[in-house]
Amino acid sequence: MMSPTRASRHQRRQQQHARIIYYRTYTIILRKPPNANAMDEDAHRREHQSFLPSILTGSSEPRLLDSYYRYVRYGIYTFSARLTVSEIEVVTKKPGFLGSRHWRPTRGYLAQEAGSDCDPSCAGAAVSKPAATASQK
Repeated sequence: MMSPTRASRHQRRQQQHARIIYYRTYTIILRKPPNANAMDEDAHRREHQSFLPSILTGSSEPRLLDSYYRYVRYGIYTFSARLTVSEIEVVTKKPGFLGSRHWRPTRGYLAQEAGSDCDPSCAGAAVSKPAATASQK
């Protein structure tokens, strides 16, 4: 059993952690609209933004990272955006939604390079650098 002091510190830490909003990068796959081939880049961006709760995150960063309008002719209708876990749950219920995938940093990325995509599970993750070759010494 925790002492009252330790319990209150633990509760304060949990409350502080609950107030932090973690944005993750998601790739969102949509059903292709009937007029997608005739749409220009701005029309695709507007279509994709209609799935998002707002244009900017709480920290004033753009939510929509990329609108992959160039791939419509290949039957791919997707975009990537910064969303919280609760926001992606709302997006999944919208008509035209087919699927989503959370982007996670791989070994090639340092946690700092992942920026806002780094949630508590990858914070402080260490990545070792490859050994220098003879030509680099």
